[in-house]
Amino acid sequence: MPPENWVKVLKALADHHRLALMRELLGTTRSVNELARKLDMTQYNVSKHLRVLWMTGLVVSKRDGTRKDYTVNPALVRAAGPAASAQLDLGCCSFDFEKPVTIPASTDS
Repeated sequence: MPPENWVKVLKALADHHRLALMRELLGTTRSVNELARKLDMTQYNVSKHLRVLWMTGLVVSKRDGTRKDYTVNPALVRAAGPAASAQLDLGCCSFDFEKPVTIPASTDS
């Protein structure tokens, strides 16, 4: 990822909802509805956060009829360590999503 995009990407990842979405999408493909159910968020908020992640190039989407599936941009994923856990590699830094990200129950924005 080019250095000029690092600030935008790090700002996008600064939100705990978007971190949870990235963790959920790492290594898999999911629809907005699946993500909303899994993370106990509204479809609107999942869509809003996915748009931010998509605009920064962190996620890619693929349309299948009326369904739109999202996954982490494969160019940013690398296997790490002997257990081959996936990491998000931005060039400036990397994120390891082995530890769960918890979303406070009081907010859904």
